[in-house]
Amino acid sequence: MPVMTHLLSVLCLLSLLCAALAQGARAPVSPASIEYEISLRDSSRQIVHVALTLRGWQGPDLEVHMPVWRPGRYEVLDLAGGVRRLIATDAQTGETLEADKFAKSSWRIATRGATSVRVEYAVYCNGLMNRTRHADDTHAFLSGAGVFLFVDSLRHAPLRVRLIDAPPHWRVATGLASVGGDPMLLEAPDYDTLVDSPIEVGELDVRTFSVDGVAYEVALWGRTEAVPASFVDDLARISRVQHDLFGGFPYDRYVYITHVAPGLRGGTEHLNSTIIQTTPTGYSDPAGYRNILALASHELFHTWNVKQFRPKGLKPYDYMRENYTELLWIAEGTTSYYDELLCARAGVWQVRHYLESLQKVINAERARPGGSVQSVAEASFDAWVKFNRPTPDGVNTTVSFYTKGALVSLVLDASIRETSGHTKSLDDLMRVLNQRYPLEGPGYTTADVLEILRELTSNDYTDFFRRYVRGTEPLPFESALAVLGLELAPSGGDGEAYLGIDTRDADGGAAVSAVREDGPGFAAGLLADDVIVAIDGQRVRAADFAARTKKLKPGQQIRLAFFRRDALRDVTLTVLERPVRDLTLRRVKNPSPAQRAAYESWIGQRWPGAATDGPGADENDTTTPGE
Repeated sequence: MPVMTHLLSVLCLLSLLCAALAQGARAPVSPASIEYEISLRDSSRQIVHVALTLRGWQGPDLEVHMPVWRPGRYEVLDLAGGVRRLIATDAQTGETLEADKFAKSSWRIATRGATSVRVEYAVYCNGLMNRTRHADDTHAFLSGAGVFLFVDSLRHAPLRVRLIDAPPHWRVATGLASVGGDPMLLEAPDYDTLVDSPIEVGELDVRTFSVDGVAYEVALWGRTEAVPASFVDDLARISRVQHDLFGGFPYDRYVYITHVAPGLRGGTEHLNSTIIQTTPTGYSDPAGYRNILALASHELFHTWNVKQFRPKGLKPYDYMRENYTELLWIAEGTTSYYDELLCARAGVWQVRHYLESLQKVINAERARPGGSVQSVAEASFDAWVKFNRPTPDGVNTTVSFYTKGALVSLVLDASIRETSGHTKSLDDLMRVLNQRYPLEGPGYTTADVLEILRELTSNDYTDFFRRYVRGTEPLPFESALAVLGLELAPSGGDGEAYLGIDTRDADGGAAVSAVREDGPGFAAGLLADDVIVAIDGQRVRAADFAARTKKLKPGQQIRLAFFRRDALRDVTLTVLERPVRDLTLRRVKNPSPAQRAAYESWIGQRWPGAATDGPGADENDTTTPGE
């Protein structure tokens, strides 16, 4: 080799080595410790004070971020908007460090060589309805994404959370582990675990039970006296039936954080806990109590479906932007399919109540004009821009990946049973996804689901997905339900009057909330937010609008008086017959042995009239919903 070439090669290598060393010097390494300190001294003012301390930091600048969404809700939120007065200091010297906000949820701190950095800020906690953060004089509920800043390069580092300044009688409920038995000192293996483990601290009524050696806590806040003792027993039955489906639990402890107060509803799943919100009156009303149990069942099922096995687009979480996937119809829709079904299997719902609920969902989806416009895969992908941002036109252009996804799951379940010769079911698909795509592994894709279905049934489901998942063809309810010994029958009666108008109460009138494209209201030019005040010269209110219109006859002409932006108008329209009539879901009268066996395997209860009916079967019941 010529001398000059050799020298150039050596110089090149030295240059690359120096560059690599310089890059390594700039790259931060995992600090010796990460600790969050949460002061609750101002919780009665809905303020919590947070201090994030990083020790062992290396690098000229430190960037910290507040997530823009929280797992379980597919919507960009303004979580950073509740952050007050962020201050950074050198944790060793107390010297103030410059902290500049460079994006809506991000701050850059000039460390000036400091290896220990303390970031202090306050968070306004009034997000009870969206289950992000809430504090008052009785408790603090802290969902991690709405409270804890993070450093992206340190997401996998272990951390601790210390709670201070809480009233001495307050208790802590969380899926996080405590340190040394101190409930006010918690730890997590990484930031992702912290975000998915909400912390409830306050005046709590904590009830416990166990299933197969797994400890459960039911931490109740609010109107806890409304919650009956049977709630714990019913949760135990739901937990056991879900354990049996998957063959085990993915945790050794689970926490139901439950808020009980007027106006509350909904829930959010987390790694080994959930937050569910209910009204006090829901526990004394039979239908309301069934809904509470279904909600708890839904969130528990998520512990496997979306917290263990996740679609590829949701793994790993990107906390700073939308996480797109076309598979929310499985993550949420299949979970919605199982929530009430497993309540029936567990015997905490009577079968007739489950069939009545399924009947309502089927009828509602059949009558939704948006079903011919948006596929359930598109609904999944567009969740970030449509589902949590509903518009009056949504009924005409969208479907819910929850309810439509549940119905696709029903049809898919029946198909798997039939094509496999009743040796497999959707339960098996769930089990294989759980086994093949653990939390620490990759996310699954649509192609993966199709491959598993082929393995289970020796059948190619590509066309099924083309028609019903990525397409908008009407679901084949009749053939699917026949597999399970069920049928849809006409409800009878004359044609029902149809205006295609959904209304809500507004100042004593019936305000239009949606105008369906297949109705005469749409053709007549009615718009959302028009306030209907009279039909044929007779005043009408929101409370009696449905009753008044129900008395109308198809073909009848009526005159509607309404206000639009305070200007009185009127329009004449011709009443139509409802284009999609409700159907009654019922068991077939003379089931074949295959139908009876499929029904019992599916619902987990004996066919009515059998001598060994289970606790959820309808004892001595030979009727069906609607009969």
